[in-house]
Amino acid sequence: MDWVGDVGRGEWLRERLDVRWRNMHSAVPHGFEAFARVFHPVTIDRPAGTGTWSGPNRGFASGIDYRSVPWARVAEVGGTTMHPLAQFGRLNRGVPNEYNELVDADGWRYSEPAVGTLDVAALAAVAAHLAAHTGTPDAGIAAVWEGWGGLVSGTGVSVIMVSDDEAADRASDRETEAGEARLRQAALAAMVETDDARGPGLLPADVSSGARLRLPGRDYVLFDAGVRRFVDPAWLTDAPWTDSTWPQSPNLIWPDDHAWVLVSEIDFDSTVIAGSRALVDALVADPTIEVLELREGADLTSEGDTVNRPPH
Repeated sequence: MDWVGDVGRGEWLRERLDVRWRNMHSAVPHGFEAFARVFHPVTIDRPAGTGTWSGPNRGFASGIDYRSVPWARVAEVGGTTMHPLAQFGRLNRGVPNEYNELVDADGWRYSEPAVGTLDVAALAAVAAHLAAHTGTPDAGIAAVWEGWGGLVSGTGVSVIMVSDDEAADRASDRETEAGEARLRQAALAAMVETDDARGPGLLPADVSSGARLRLPGRDYVLFDAGVRRFVDPAWLTDAPWTDSTWPQSPNLIWPDDHAWVLVSEIDFDSTVIAGSRALVDALVADPTIEVLELREGADLTSEGDTVNRPPH
């Protein structure tokens, strides 16, 4: 997945995007036969030991069970309606527990879906359909928003562990101290090894300072990547824009024949695909991913979800 300095390969998108924000088309290009919305999976969890998040002993030390569920399940728990323009904040209207968390009758706690990135498994399923609906499945572009922390700058990502269990807290503190010591040693070693070719972030210096595809409100770094690469989760080991801290998916993917475009806009908790009628039908019919068809001009803001308006 080599860096692409020829940003002209993405200029075809510019004329298809709205400059002003009115609907999804400031991020999703016009000019396609149909549009599909891939809902980013929702993570649910509960303590493995107690099976409940209620009460003073929330069971952190017993381990946590995790699952991914569709938005339709959130609507079922919240007593709301799942539909193409659904917004998670309006679906998620169940009665919260004492910690202001949505927990269902079986003890599962619901987290918000990821924003600006499509998880590896869902991307693999989507990519298989995309590869089948282009004449150039092995030639195309993966574009990543330049503003992700640590990509072209030294700004990184920190992880904070929270626990209600004192013993677990003490153990976590010891692990944190040891981890910080290892990080300091690694940073010192990296400083010694640094040369002019390295950039301040994940990307090399020539890429960090190189050309950007400038679209309305967003600037992107381009990489050579046929969509078929993303069918295999091993793409994570080859992608120069990601590391083990956070498996960021491309924010844009398109094939060289421009048969479709995938958009994981940085502020969306879903991914939109513009393409042919056959492609959208195939995506909607796939039971392994949650996909609904969108009309052109769809409003994906919270105000677009008129079905689940909050009660006054």
